[in-house]
Amino acid sequence: MKYWKLGIGLVILCSCQFKQSGSDTSNNTPQTDTISVTFKRYYLFEEKPYSVDYRLIRNQKGDSILSFNYYNDSNTSSLYTFDISHGRFDLIQNSDSFGFKVVDTFNLKILGDDLTIFKYERRNPPIDGSAGFLFNQKYGLIGVSSYSWSVRTLLTNWDKTDLEKELTRALFAENARFLKPHNLHPPPPPPPRQ
Repeated sequence: MKYWKLGIGLVILCSCQFKQSGSDTSNNTPQTDTISVTFKRYYLFEEKPYSVDYRLIRNQKGDSILSFNYYNDSNTSSLYTFDISHGRFDLIQNSDSFGFKVVDTFNLKILGDDLTIFKYERRNPPIDGSAGFLFNQKYGLIGVSSYSWSVRTLLTNWDKTDLEKELTRALFAENARFLKPHNLHPPPPPPPRQ
């Protein structure tokens, strides 16, 4: 009788599968979502913003790669690919010909969610092309601010969720640093040599 109980215990124990680190094959299965998004462009001297609709394809491959591909009509408008392995959120590819660097990270509470926002700026932009880009791992591109032209583009609709009121309140606040250039003043010159 005790061998019978031991045999059943071994069968149950052997039927359990133990995950080993890095052996999860489902982790590499791509997850693709197609979402309708709307951005509004706010111009400095115009009262009414201009709306642009996109079809966003959000593609995540396990815990390693996350891409946001924005389509306007049937053409790819923008593509951003991030390395999300080991808790990072590093932009590794974009459709812009300029490189990007992270200049700020901050949290915003939007619709009850506490979102981590990463602010990127172009490296070595042309004289009229300096801009800041705000990204989030859930929503992708949150906003763009053209520093040269005083144009701000903001995500206002995500599928059927209206984000406009909360994002404009948070990002367009008078003292908000989010859509302003990271270094408003150049660093002071080094002290003179003695």
